[in-house]
Amino acid sequence: VQSVDLKFSTPELGNGRLTIPSSPELLRVPSDYTAAVAAFGGFLFGYDTGVISGVVLFWGKDPSLDLTYVQLEGLVSATVGAAAVGALACGKPMQRVGRKPVILAAALLYACGACVFAVASSFAALLLGRLVVGLGVGLSSLAVPVFLAEISPPTMRGQVVASYTLCIVSGQVFACLVNVAAEALLPGGPTGARWRFSLAFAGVPALIQAACLLLLVKAEDTPRWLLSKGRPHQAREALRFLRTGDIRPSGGPVPAGGRSGESERDVDRDFEELAAAVGATPARGGSGSELGGGGGEGEGEGDMFALLGEARARPHLRRIFGVGMGLQALQQSCGINTLIYYGAYILELVGFKQSESIQLAALLGVTQGVGVLGSSFLFDRWGRRVLLVGACLGAGACLLLLALAFSLGAGSGSGGSGSGGSGSGGGDSRWDVLALGAILGYLLLFGLGLSAGPWVVNSEIFPMHMRGLGVSAATSTNWVFNFAVSISFLSLVNALGKAATFFLLALVGLSGALWTWLVLPETKGKSLEEVEELFKRPGDVDPGRFSPPPSTTGSALSSAANPAASPLLPVT
Repeated sequence: VQSVDLKFSTPELGNGRLTIPSSPELLRVPSDYTAAVAAFGGFLFGYDTGVISGVVLFWGKDPSLDLTYVQLEGLVSATVGAAAVGALACGKPMQRVGRKPVILAAALLYACGACVFAVASSFAALLLGRLVVGLGVGLSSLAVPVFLAEISPPTMRGQVVASYTLCIVSGQVFACLVNVAAEALLPGGPTGARWRFSLAFAGVPALIQAACLLLLVKAEDTPRWLLSKGRPHQAREALRFLRTGDIRPSGGPVPAGGRSGESERDVDRDFEELAAAVGATPARGGSGSELGGGGGEGEGEGDMFALLGEARARPHLRRIFGVGMGLQALQQSCGINTLIYYGAYILELVGFKQSESIQLAALLGVTQGVGVLGSSFLFDRWGRRVLLVGACLGAGACLLLLALAFSLGAGSGSGGSGSGGSGSGGGDSRWDVLALGAILGYLLLFGLGLSAGPWVVNSEIFPMHMRGLGVSAATSTNWVFNFAVSISFLSLVNALGKAATFFLLALVGLSGALWTWLVLPETKGKSLEEVEELFKRPGDVDPGRFSPPPSTTGSALSSAANPAASPLLPVT
């Protein structure tokens, strides 16, 4: 709704009309299916990281592979390490070529990894497949949240970006269900039918996403990114597609009246607002303004070393990078992926048999998904800060309960305890029940804030000219800590014991609540351009060495808002 027209008739004023404009928002109605296609990258991310929980048990029972304890840890952590490399290496390419091509590349990597798994018969082949899939995970975890944030209005950004995390959890739940079906319907043993099917199935949704990106999402990229490259015509058409679901050739005729004409005027108004907002945050990297100054190749992203120098020199940018990278480190240090990657194994530690553990792993994913679904509605109502702090406190408390349950004897009965067991499971023990309840409570509370919160915050805190570098640094931090936790978890359990391991993770969560409360300002309802101002302090000293040269983009932007008024304007 752009405005409300009120017609009135009074004896004092006579007949008249009062127009009340609505509160200004950028990109008021993003295309639902555009966001859905992009967020589907989260489903692939979740599937390829969540499927490993059951596959580890399948690998352990496959005599043809004969994998050692160290090899199993290496296969679990290989995807995480490759994701860190992919996220770190793709920051500048994403700034140069755009968000959409990176999401497409991730989908193709997922499909390639699935093909490798379909024919793998050795540790080396499995490792190659895990590395290829990991690169896809790194690319999608970097590009999808940024894409979603840049097409979303401020009042819906938390919900839209949180949908990405909901897709991740949905992918993990679906992977658990595929594992359950594989165990029930396919033979075990040396054929590897169970793990091969579970891993190769990921190729189907990957190809579906790639086809949808090419055939359905007609926008070249996000309007913000196109404007940052000095390509106002394409930016306007991308905005038109997001607003109306339609697109026409750049510079084509604008309808003169009727509903179509009103839609065009709405797009013009939104485009002018967006151009003004993006134009207010020029790049300072020394290679031209973020609006591109003509949009030449490589303009806008700046020299990487110059951007790093600026990030070190400007106090508010140091705070932004500290918060972004710190939140991602906190998310992983709370131990979430010990339950995602080793969920079935941990349930065996609690005392359940292998078949029960694989089935309950799906329940773990559903529980986290309920929390994420709730957070998608609460981020834009309660705010990011409240949910993140509350999630840290709640998750830390549940980890303390889990540590207590293990110290009191959970998993010491006649259950599987890592061997698949033949007993009746550990469900009859009160400490086993406490351990399972603590795990479910942890996942629910983690999902309410820590699952989506770091991704939501990182998609909005970095200024436009540093978004590629900033999100890349934060995402890489996530995967580095993810790798450290995943590769060390089994060793920690063996060295310290179950209770001490989860007690350490609980301390991280509780201390993270205090840190988050102290350093994170509330970004709810702010435009992407306003968020940067929240990190500035009155005493900050601006070194003044990063001022951009004058930009000549303003006239191009105003012409692009009405292409018919400037028919000779070249398409850049």
